[in-house]
Amino acid sequence: MAQSLPPSAAEVHPSQPSGLSAAAPEVPDAAPRSLREMVAVAHQRQVEEIHLGVGEQPRFREQGEINPTDWPRSSAEDINQMVTEVLSEAQLSSFKADNEYNGAHDFGFTRAGISLFRSPCGSFIRVRLIQPKIPAFSEGELPPEIDTLTRNSTGLILVTGAGRSGKTTTVAAMIDRLNRTAPRHILCLEDPIVYMHQSE
Repeated sequence: MAQSLPPSAAEVHPSQPSGLSAAAPEVPDAAPRSLREMVAVAHQRQVEEIHLGVGEQPRFREQGEINPTDWPRSSAEDINQMVTEVLSEAQLSSFKADNEYNGAHDFGFTRAGISLFRSPCGSFIRVRLIQPKIPAFSEGELPPEIDTLTRNSTGLILVTGAGRSGKTTTVAAMIDRLNRTAPRHILCLEDPIVYMHQSE
């Protein structure tokens, strides 16, 4: 049985994003006018990340490479409008006070991790699209040695690595495995919550 304590409202089911019901908006022929439209384009193209900054062209990270789009450069007003799309009033106040924010947002058709920071040049946004499905050991997407670790009854497992190396996904796969096969009470502490595990 798995249980997640939600320090934030960012939740995703192991097999599909939680609460996603809306269809993706039509991909615009012209440059997107909102962050939601940008995410729709990225979602369609299976882009990993969107990078946005004041005075810069929006950029996509695809297969590890960051490349500019042919869209117009973002103004400070554009970036501020996109920030208000994904932050509540309380989160916006926290961002203004701390000059940074890390969380997640549900766009209806997909979910994404949101990272914001401010510099003298203005605000910057990184949107990381969350994969809707956790890799399964049975499908050979993860090394069998990791699966073996989930069968230990005691011990401490540390999952480390560079950014974007798969730490969150690996831990989620291990928890999902335990949730499906072991008669245990599982407590997950995560902020922001990326994957939501439902009790099996």
